[in-house]
Amino acid sequence: MSQKTYQCKDCEKCFSHLKSLKVHYRIHTGEKLHQCKQCGRCFTRREHLVSHKRTHTGEKPYKCKQCGKCFSQAGNLHAHKRTHTGEMPYRCSKCGSCFRNRTGVRYHEQSLHSGEKPHKCKQCKKSFSCLSLLKRHEMVHLKQKPYECKKCGKRLSYPSSLKRHEKMHVKGTYECKKCGKCFEYPSLLKRHTIVHLKQKPCECKKCGKCLSYPSSLQMHERGHQKQTPYTCSKCGKCFKLSRHLQEHKKIHKEQTLYDCKQCGAFFNDSRCLLMHKRKHRAEKSYECKTCGKCFSDRHGLVQHQRTHTGEKP
Repeated sequence: MSQKTYQCKDCEKCFSHLKSLKVHYRIHTGEKLHQCKQCGRCFTRREHLVSHKRTHTGEKPYKCKQCGKCFSQAGNLHAHKRTHTGEMPYRCSKCGSCFRNRTGVRYHEQSLHSGEKPHKCKQCKKSFSCLSLLKRHEMVHLKQKPYECKKCGKRLSYPSSLKRHEKMHVKGTYECKKCGKCFEYPSLLKRHTIVHLKQKPCECKKCGKCLSYPSSLQMHERGHQKQTPYTCSKCGKCFKLSRHLQEHKKIHKEQTLYDCKQCGAFFNDSRCLLMHKRKHRAEKSYECKTCGKCFSDRHGLVQHQRTHTGEKP
């Protein structure tokens, strides 16, 4: 006798129990019956609420037998175990980048390859590719810092920020035999040793250039694809690399960060300060090949060259 199955009318997924089908329907209806009394957050499943409550209690019942590190969720423990084995079973179908868990590859594909940003902040209308990024952003408006460091008491807004901060208190257990630098995970040590071996195993299929790390290859390939995923929230200007965006953001800051020791002039960009210093040194490193006249900055040279070409500024 064949077992009775219950089919979802919306997505045609089948279940062996009617109760499982009813719980599944909440995905389509958006119904969330299980609410956290501490923060008010709601969940479709009771087990998700139980798991969430551990963020308030600090309970971490899942322990890694290899290094003793504890986790609040079983899935996080399974993903952590891969840091010891080096296993990265989840691969991006677009670029081939590998990840330790399904969440990592899903986040990567949504943020880099889809181009879609369906999750919008109600306060500032800024859009995000993932719901997790939106929730992370909303804390900026709420000014919440729910994650506390047990060592020094410092409070932070995000779990990832807390993890980075906690590493300041603990020296890594995996040491590089070449330079003595320590790392928390063997996978990070393995990545680091490539610096000493001078290996460049990641080859660009477009131009043949070889790079040491998949992340470096990924950034390099954006140059061919003309991808600029990092956008300035102030003016909308886009950048290929995160560090370029961070440098650009200084333009919008009220305080100036770079000052000339010789005359006291202030600048909000290190490159502007560098060009300014050339005036004190009377350094004129930009030479016009037509007439030989020299200039202290490239902009001055470009402006001058138009006098030879007849081009209007």
